[in-house]
Amino acid sequence: MKIVHAAAFLTSIVLGFAIVAVAHYLRIWRQRARKDELGEEEQPLLRAVAQELDPLKLEIRLMCLHGGPVGSALECSLQVQSLGSDADYPCYEALSYVWAAIPGKAMLYVDDVQHEISANLAQALSHLRYEDRDRLLWVDAVCINQNHTVERGHQVRLMGTVYSRASVVLIWLGPETHDSAQALQDLETLSQDKHFKELDVYGKMDDDGQTWIPAPAERIDALENLLKRAYWSRIWVVQEIVRAKKATVFCGALSIAWETCVKARDNWPKHSRNCCNTECSLIDPRIRRVMNWLNSSWRLYRETNGDLLSQLNLTRSLKATDPRDKIFGALGLVHDETSFLDPDYKSEYPVVFRDWTAKLINTTQCLDVLLYTNISLRHPDIPSWVPDWTQYNPSIRFQAERLQHHQHISRSFRADSCLGVRSAISTIGNLLRLPGFHLDVVAKVGERLVYDRQDSLTDDQNQIGAIKKWDAVLESWAQVADLTSSADSHYPGSGKYSDAYWRTLVSDHITELGTFLGDRISADDTIRYKLWHQWFADLVKQPDEKKTAYYKDCLAANRDLDRFDWTIMNMNYNRRLFSTKNGRIGMGPADMEPNDLVTILSGGRTPFIVRPSDLESANKGGNYQIIGYAYVHGVMDGEIRPLNEQWEDVWIC
Repeated sequence: MKIVHAAAFLTSIVLGFAIVAVAHYLRIWRQRARKDELGEEEQPLLRAVAQELDPLKLEIRLMCLHGGPVGSALECSLQVQSLGSDADYPCYEALSYVWAAIPGKAMLYVDDVQHEISANLAQALSHLRYEDRDRLLWVDAVCINQNHTVERGHQVRLMGTVYSRASVVLIWLGPETHDSAQALQDLETLSQDKHFKELDVYGKMDDDGQTWIPAPAERIDALENLLKRAYWSRIWVVQEIVRAKKATVFCGALSIAWETCVKARDNWPKHSRNCCNTECSLIDPRIRRVMNWLNSSWRLYRETNGDLLSQLNLTRSLKATDPRDKIFGALGLVHDETSFLDPDYKSEYPVVFRDWTAKLINTTQCLDVLLYTNISLRHPDIPSWVPDWTQYNPSIRFQAERLQHHQHISRSFRADSCLGVRSAISTIGNLLRLPGFHLDVVAKVGERLVYDRQDSLTDDQNQIGAIKKWDAVLESWAQVADLTSSADSHYPGSGKYSDAYWRTLVSDHITELGTFLGDRISADDTIRYKLWHQWFADLVKQPDEKKTAYYKDCLAANRDLDRFDWTIMNMNYNRRLFSTKNGRIGMGPADMEPNDLVTILSGGRTPFIVRPSDLESANKGGNYQIIGYAYVHGVMDGEIRPLNEQWEDVWIC
């Protein structure tokens, strides 16, 4: 009897699988028959998403990915759902992936219509599909009608909501490779809140307790390869991860909780800067670079309440297939007055950048956005007062953090307070009109401060080179300021020239170590500067073989010294010290030149360096280009009171 029952049970299982398989292939046959009926011209996704969405109801489409055997055709159906506050929306998951991470195309049947999708999306859906049941997903390439520019715009506005309301965000990194398992395993290890000597990922101390044995190169390679995946370079993934209430990372069939990755990221600075500082100096420089890279890159994925301007700067190094998405891709990260721009895919990206900048300036009557402009890195159709968010070079990631710093400290300045109440700032096409006056003319400019990536400064040879470059730059700046002959002379306004010089070096602020937060200079900081100046002079005199040890030992022993050094190095990256014809000194942008103008503009917390766009402008009455913002000692708090006849409408092109 038991044998008969077992046989019947097995027969029912086989019959069940057979019925599922037959139903699956009958569905495919019907789809292909429908394809022949429709004809080639009727087959794009536009047919499948013919039902328009109502933006007032916050409607989206959800994709029901049908179950099927491994290797079978991908098929789904679409349903419209409202995300309104009173809507009873179903439990769904949202896919976060890169559109074109790998070359090639594949086919997806959407409501019986064949649709072409990227090979990477096809791989993701194949791995995520269940064999025996459906899975409800939101996938941008399928759920948004990509051929409808208006729909794309209002759906982009909803993406932050889409990802925040998903039960889980599925992060697809791509197919598994030979070292993916090792990388994910090491992330699990790094997520443990333990000292470095307890984690073999970093290496280990030999039995004699004297020699540090580095981790095998293959393990470092595995982490590097994971971090180099195209997924991490895409701007859209930032809001997709930040807005997720829960996320899982998939690498082929392998998976790991995103929360585990977050812990691995946070443990590195927590230990390397404090309890494990000694072990950190012993770790293979490659693993230090990887961990610093992981910490700086994944820092973007923290929950943020920052303004859109700050988010645009922090995501500047990330890629977008459509340049307009450099702005639209960050809208879901913020909820403030700077996110008022409705995504418009009908305008070209120079116009999108210009219009958003104009709206920001007109709304806030503030010029903070000009901190992010770069005269030498912009599309020719973009005015000098508009940041070109598509432009990026290896130094900008470093510079981006400095700009965050400068934006923070600039809020304590009010250089334009001398203007009183003036006419409003306005924009006309590519022109920005605002009240202002030309304060001074640039006479001399010093060398530009540049150095290698911060993580490479932990290597002895790079550190020696950086110290020598820094010494050469300081010598150049001292010559521009003419310290030898004017150190004790009176500075325009008040104080001594020597005091103006060192306060210019730190933009009148001292910041906390490892941060971009700080306070205005106090009387005690004069002593700290003198200590730093003497220490640096002694450092330069050290033999090369002793420079690195002297540098590290002194900073480790004296927190005030370390803090002052951090401030100077970070405040002045990619900047030049300059002097003016009226005897002032300041710190300005890398592209400034002699004969540029130091100008106070309405809405500007700092002075700006501007340049006549042509001979007519040089003779007054024409247009000017923004070269960059500046710190000019003695004018940062509105100390200069111009005469009425000095005022003019300054036109920036």
